[in-house]
Amino acid sequence: MALNKGKIQSEFIGIIRGITLELSELYPTDPEMNLYKQRINLAMSTTPEIVLNEVGLQLLEYRKQILDEDDQFFLSESFSQGGSEFASIRTKLRETWKGMHPTKQRRYKSLVKTLLYLYSDYKLAK
Repeated sequence: MALNKGKIQSEFIGIIRGITLELSELYPTDPEMNLYKQRINLAMSTTPEIVLNEVGLQLLEYRKQILDEDDQFFLSESFSQGGSEFASIRTKLRETWKGMHPTKQRRYKSLVKTLLYLYSDYKLAK
């Protein structure tokens, strides 16, 4: 079965939108979070390839830690690479992670793995 780049991109962007929306709802009074959400949504609407590649390349870089579900690595890693919007999202997710219920943590792990697999498929698709 041939991989469809457009469908993969749409699914990938949908997950990023969902995570960004959830975090902005957790931090409704944080003006930076609201600004980052708007900027990320604008980027995803106008040039989704940039979002897909920026996030996807970082996922590939940390593939082993993602697949091993190495929580300590992600809680201690600085993640200085990437645009400020994505750095802020990672920071907010890290802050939120510490107080998250284990069920929600498993859901986020699953989402990140799905993003990793989607990006890998995207790179293979014609």
